[in-house]
Amino acid sequence: MSKRTLVIGWDGAPYDKISKWVQEGKLKNLGKLVDKGAFGPLETTKLTISSCAWTTMVTGKNAGKHGIYDFFGTKFVGNSYFREPINSKWRRAKALWNYLSNYGYRVGTVNIPITYPAERVNGFMVGGMMSPSVDAPGFTYPANLLKDYPKLKEYRIDIEGAKHLDRDKFIYEVNKTIEERFDLFRYLIIKKDIDLFFGVFTSSDRFSHYMWHFFDQNHPYRKHESEEDLKKYKNSLLELYQKLDEYLGELISEFGPDNVMVVSDHGFASIYKYFEFNKWLYLKGYLKFKPKSEWKEFKHGKLNPKRTYIYGKVDWSETQAYMIGKRGSVYINLEGREPHGVVKKEEYEDLVEELIKEIKKIKDPETGEYIVQDALPRDEIFSGPYLNEAPDILTFFKDKYASIGYIVDLNSEDLFIVNDRPDLELELGIERYAGIFVASGLDYRHTNVNAWIGDVTPTILHTYGIPRDPDMDGKVLDIFAEDFVFKERKAELSKKEKSIIAKLKKLGKI
Repeated sequence: MSKRTLVIGWDGAPYDKISKWVQEGKLKNLGKLVDKGAFGPLETTKLTISSCAWTTMVTGKNAGKHGIYDFFGTKFVGNSYFREPINSKWRRAKALWNYLSNYGYRVGTVNIPITYPAERVNGFMVGGMMSPSVDAPGFTYPANLLKDYPKLKEYRIDIEGAKHLDRDKFIYEVNKTIEERFDLFRYLIIKKDIDLFFGVFTSSDRFSHYMWHFFDQNHPYRKHESEEDLKKYKNSLLELYQKLDEYLGELISEFGPDNVMVVSDHGFASIYKYFEFNKWLYLKGYLKFKPKSEWKEFKHGKLNPKRTYIYGKVDWSETQAYMIGKRGSVYINLEGREPHGVVKKEEYEDLVEELIKEIKKIKDPETGEYIVQDALPRDEIFSGPYLNEAPDILTFFKDKYASIGYIVDLNSEDLFIVNDRPDLELELGIERYAGIFVASGLDYRHTNVNAWIGDVTPTILHTYGIPRDPDMDGKVLDIFAEDFVFKERKAELSKKEKSIIAKLKKLGKI
């Protein structure tokens, strides 16, 4: 009988807080795993965006090799600068479940980000965030996987419009989503005979984005909270992870795994100030706006009217660079690539170099300190066949700072927004680099480990006797027990391959 592995993802679980709570005995089930297994920080991708990070985790490759950098791709919508949202088809590298399936192992996954539409695997798959609905074609593989699941209609794929809910409603949604996720995990691991189960709880991330000020006594947004609420929610993050810890224990009991991994795609930290990146590009002359009389407004119930979004307002014929997303990703308005690109290819490198120099000079006028840790061209971060789909420049802000792409007041030259504005509905916490890695069980020894997010898949594959793909950037971690023996398993042939071999044998070719 094959060994069984349980992999559980806690989206956004920060190493500093989790390790502290483990030491204090406040996460009992995780603590048991740590006491016997490998534990340490899991360094995430340079782009700390969940779509990029989870995809790097499950492929073992940097984004230049799998092609997912953000929640949008490189395909523009019509003649505009809107980019189409991504789905699992954007991933152009084998994932953990592909390798396991090819080697004859049975695998089940639920709610791993960017797994919609679900893929054909030797086992089952339930789509994660950005799945349109539980009724959508491709939400599960096989298609009838959940036809008998009694709670399917209640199942939340994600928390809708978190920042638009009142706090009590938001916390209710977080807790219900966690409960529903656990119930589906348990239902499937009881019903299906599989070798590896990988399920992700994403509500921990949603909760952290909008509740982080309760866990940082210096956060500027705290001034809006009553003493009663500050006290009420002080331990709410710990309570959330204690609930996840309780469910972890129950899943271990139900599944009976030989090995258990608990991982997160990134950590978390506070945002004290936001930097209006596109306004800075505008004031520097790299981005130009049309006259206000020509602006097009996009109306949507979830778009904050206090924000000026650049789409429909920029004069692209006079614009050299723009920032999209929320992590300081700068794109050059390149001729032949962008719908109305003006920067010629021979001008590209000089412009990138010039912008990087200018970005590194950005200071907070209140403190006089530089706010950018580093700014780098994409080829110093990523490598691979899909490098050209990456942002042209990546900006890495110092702690407590983040950027936004929309503009609050174009008439003001103030580039910084203190994160104490309820009217702007800004995130109060942001992704940071140190997530968690725990591996415990039959095949792993007790040790401290510093891992990179791309190390997870090659390490799991090694556990199952599957050689690391030489094209992977991740490595097999040195966490295996002394008596572990790597027994290489041969890949199983597909029906098509078996048919070809049979024909060749019949012809006497082999």
